[in-house]
Amino acid sequence: MEYNGREGKIKAIAYWNKFSKLKKVCIISIGLFILGNISIFLGLAKGADIGSSLSRPYGANVWSVSNELVRAWTYAPTILGISLIIISIILITIALINWLKTE
Repeated sequence: MEYNGREGKIKAIAYWNKFSKLKKVCIISIGLFILGNISIFLGLAKGADIGSSLSRPYGANVWSVSNELVRAWTYAPTILGISLIIISIILITIALINWLKTE
């Protein structure tokens, strides 16, 4: 990019700001995607374990676990994870569409 005095400097700053915003949106989107995957893993792989450990009374050797608690700790993190993945896909899609329109 050539430097044409003040006009070139303004164009360079505007280009840098666009790049910076896109980079920030990509980092946020990737973070949401990773958090969604971790949440889905915790819900599906460890939901029953989390539910049973939370229902254990203090100092008890034997206890019963309700199916509703196990389902809650299985489905709630899974639904949250799917929602985070969908939000990250929507966010990156909107950012890329806006970025392509300005190019």
